[in-house]
Amino acid sequence: MNQSNRMVQGICSLVLLFCLIGSGLVATQVSAEAGRAQLTYTDNATEGDPPEVAAGIAMGAFRGLFVNYLWMRADRLKQEGKFHEAYELSAAITRLQPRFPRVWSFHAWNMAYNISVATSTREERWQWVKAGIELLRQEGIPKNPNDVQLHRELAWIFNHKVQGFMDDANRYYKKQLAREWHMLLGEPPRLQSGNEAATQQMVDWLEEVVSAPETLGGVIDRELADRNRDVIEENRLGIEDSLVNELATRIVDEAGLELNYDLLELYAVQQALDNSWFTQSAEEGGIPFAREGAERQLAQRGDSNSVFTELYRDEKYADTVGEDGEIVMPGAWSRLIPHVRKRVLVDEYNMSPTRMQRYTAKFGPLDWRHPSSHAVYWSHRGVELGLQRRGVRNFNTLNTDRITMHSLQELFRSGTVMYDPIRDTHLTMVSLHYIPSYAEIVLEVAARGGRSQDESRAFRTYIQGLQNFLKDAIRTTYRFGDIEQANYWFTELREFPGLNVNDPALFEDLGLDLATFVRKQLEEDDRFTIPHVAASEVEMALRGAFLNGLLNGDRQAFEGNIEYARQVHKRYFDLQDQVTLVDRDRNRMDEMHPDFAIAAGEVFLRILAYSDIEIFQSSLMYQRVPSSIQRVVYDALISVFAQQGVPPQLLAEMFPEPPGMEQYRAELNRKLRDQEEGRKAAMDRLEQQ
Repeated sequence: MNQSNRMVQGICSLVLLFCLIGSGLVATQVSAEAGRAQLTYTDNATEGDPPEVAAGIAMGAFRGLFVNYLWMRADRLKQEGKFHEAYELSAAITRLQPRFPRVWSFHAWNMAYNISVATSTREERWQWVKAGIELLRQEGIPKNPNDVQLHRELAWIFNHKVQGFMDDANRYYKKQLAREWHMLLGEPPRLQSGNEAATQQMVDWLEEVVSAPETLGGVIDRELADRNRDVIEENRLGIEDSLVNELATRIVDEAGLELNYDLLELYAVQQALDNSWFTQSAEEGGIPFAREGAERQLAQRGDSNSVFTELYRDEKYADTVGEDGEIVMPGAWSRLIPHVRKRVLVDEYNMSPTRMQRYTAKFGPLDWRHPSSHAVYWSHRGVELGLQRRGVRNFNTLNTDRITMHSLQELFRSGTVMYDPIRDTHLTMVSLHYIPSYAEIVLEVAARGGRSQDESRAFRTYIQGLQNFLKDAIRTTYRFGDIEQANYWFTELREFPGLNVNDPALFEDLGLDLATFVRKQLEEDDRFTIPHVAASEVEMALRGAFLNGLLNGDRQAFEGNIEYARQVHKRYFDLQDQVTLVDRDRNRMDEMHPDFAIAAGEVFLRILAYSDIEIFQSSLMYQRVPSSIQRVVYDALISVFAQQGVPPQLLAEMFPEPPGMEQYRAELNRKLRDQEEGRKAAMDRLEQQ
């Protein structure tokens, strides 16, 4: 071998050596990045895994073929109604190929829709529906962060399964979700009537969580910086002086809690209880949910921890308040809780507080106790991230956009949420704040809708949706008595340049006066049988009766609206009274209470205690309303205002107990027993059929 060949071999050997060293370094970095991005596949079976996982791992390079076989088998099992077997197989597939979005959708759908309805109680159903939500939110989407389909599936479960009325236990789902998020974020502010003002209120309310430090150390650093601001160098405080650090340690060591959702749950309940004045016992003539009774109820429910309560009430950890009532220095609780909320949102719910705040500013005052707020979040997040990817099919984003629009419709129909953590009651009502945002998102989506939404077409699906929505908005605002806003949206519909031209009858209707237009919309196709239409008609008529009639002293407006609401209510329940086997409290189609007096009382309660009117106006309406309605709302009204901190003497003067309350309570209890017995009898008949 000559000198030249030896030189070439030497150079090649050096190049090979450098390549081996470089590949080792790059492989380490690639593996680390793949781990961070969750791109790795399972390479070992753990205890509890289905046997298919071990088999798939053992097949090595043939794992893909094996997974295809499992996938076909799981689909066949589902078609055969063997949902639990399909569940086990799909769990194995997600372990073997976590980057296979379709199986995550299959797995979540199977739990939320198939297995849930195969159970017997509403509690069991909710556990499976919630499991489907958590599978996508905490596992599927993090492993496939830009996949539009998974976002769409999660949004669909929120808006269809939880918010919709197709499931017999849907009302229970709604209440459980409201409770969960009330505990997580606390009670949101009472919103003003204007859309922009209400939206800004919600944006500001979320800021506390958005701006909270990411770590407990950051919370402590901020606390010490604030407390050391006006302190000379030699007196500066250190971590051993941190009240936040002390409180967090005591929560873990003494109360036996972690800094997680369980802590937030106890905090929310204790805050609701301690912000109230439940001082009298029921035996002494106090309100039904007196302090002692409420505390016993919370203990039975598991919402109680005596050590935590002592820490909560310890003045050492409270805010320092000035003479004017303003907070001079936030206390340890006020600093710690926003941080815990942020960590729970990010770590346990895979949600960004910043994105939540941004979507609130974009879509309106989203109340996160409402299922459709979550549907908006996940559907729009999926579209935003999906549009950043190459090769995402247009129909995927368009179908996901549709869920955003449908969710805003639901928020318009029931986006005002009331949840009482002490009494565990849940109510919703119409929110007019979402009318402008729905119109805006339709035009935004249509602009990227491609040929299907081209302005030259005679019929566009999104524009048809906007037309139908504006009809409902006109009807709702008109029935509420806000003729100015009804006329505004009627004019917007008339003058909209891109109306579909395939329906000549619409253009004839737009030539009618406002009152005739509204009446005709209701008469066509018997829309009173649609749950949200009937419920909004009743609610808006009652709100008009109370606000425009009672508050303004217009007896005719009050009586006319009450009678109209009564007739619509009767007509609806004559057609839609359906007994179910799952939810023992309400029927599936009960968008409002089947007892008109209670339905009217619920609307009246919402207006008195949760709207943006002043308390003296609430008192005026209460004292003007017939005693029959006073009796329906009295106990709940006193409980709500008590939790809002209204002094008992003032409350007794403004909302005196109506005559006949004892008889009313006894009659109500008897009626509830009769209803329960009748429901059981009806269920027995259904089971025998």
